[in-house]
Amino acid sequence: GPIRGMYNCEGQMFVVSGRTMYRISSAGVGIPAGTIPGVGRVSISHNQFKGGNQVLVTNGSPGGGYVYDTQTQQFNRISDPGFPGSLMTAYVDSYLLGVEPQGRFWFHSNLADANDYNTLDRYEAEAAPDRIVGIAVSQFEVWTFGERTTECFGNTGGATGTFQSRRTSIERGCASRWTIQNLDNSIFWLGDDGIVYRLEGYGARRVSTVPLERAIAANRLQDAFAFTWEDKGHKVYYLTMPDGHTWGYDVVSGIWHRRESYGLNRWRLNDAVRWNGAWYGGDFQDGRIWQLDWEYPA
Repeated sequence: GPIRGMYNCEGQMFVVSGRTMYRISSAGVGIPAGTIPGVGRVSISHNQFKGGNQVLVTNGSPGGGYVYDTQTQQFNRISDPGFPGSLMTAYVDSYLLGVEPQGRFWFHSNLADANDYNTLDRYEAEAAPDRIVGIAVSQFEVWTFGERTTECFGNTGGATGTFQSRRTSIERGCASRWTIQNLDNSIFWLGDDGIVYRLEGYGARRVSTVPLERAIAANRLQDAFAFTWEDKGHKVYYLTMPDGHTWGYDVVSGIWHRRESYGLNRWRLNDAVRWNGAWYGGDFQDGRIWQLDWEYPA
């Protein structure tokens, strides 16, 4: 450990613990799949590929992209010179998306192949010259979150330069890429001003409260991260400040609450994912994976 990322790829669970990516068997056994350098959080997405899937893992380093083929069970580092490394990854229209490690542009793979890239398929922010912090997809649109602004791109169907700016932007940036999460057919993120926002149409709606924002302001915003959880009618955006607390926003009730684990001010989970009919969370201290249960405190 610690758990750096968890992902459900069409029923197969993948976990990055320490420097190793594991495929979790149906019996709960971790089978090593490959090595992911680094110690920080990772971003994971997947596509369809030759009767199976390609699972793409990025660690934010130049050239740091790793692909696991679920059909052949082969693991490789992306060697295409057109791949610059990526801060985050996402999926839309059979393309895998990424953000160049310095935030200068975002890009995508060639159609349905996580190992193949064209240097012509790169896009800079157009609404403002701030660097790109992270990326997310909602309703077939690509949203790029910058340090001060957020911009929307759409697929125009071109062979190259496939995506174009919608000429729509939000004058609000993102404090930490790891707070960008999809939930309830929308996107949530921690703004550069320390306020939590929800995407509504082509605008940002504030969902945090003044007391919560005061508590957030006492922490390092750039270290914040979030994950989502949905069960028994609840849809929750969990935001953790590693040097502070963990807060959860239930979009159904519109109410915030706190989570903490025994002996800690924060919830010990670094990530959470639904798999095999249950929810599982990864520990921020070591390689433990917890199964969440309504009858037990976490």
